[in-house]
Amino acid sequence: MLTKNIEIMKTIKVKVRISNGSAPDSIRVEIKNMDTRKEIEYESATSFNQDFNIESGRYTLKLFGMNAINGKTEIEVLGSFIRGPFHNAKRVTTKPFITELFYFEI
Repeated sequence: MLTKNIEIMKTIKVKVRISNGSAPDSIRVEIKNMDTRKEIEYESATSFNQDFNIESGRYTLKLFGMNAINGKTEIEVLGSFIRGPFHNAKRVTTKPFITELFYFEI
């Protein structure tokens, strides 16, 4: 009899709130499983609240883009994590260029 390991998917949520509603260029999210090297990519020029279904494992999440002049972007990563996200799950940036890196285990 053959048995197959079935991986239960976990859900993480990435919330991005752009102060004026839209960015001058798209905000890009890259989620990479450090064990399998699988990647998920997502991008949006407007605020978003997006769910991602991922396997258990160790991940990096990179989020980058641009703020409008005098703009502000709030970023939050939510889920049932074993470890992390490091260093904070919620971040606010007013810098012209957004570059945020998260590490977590789920």
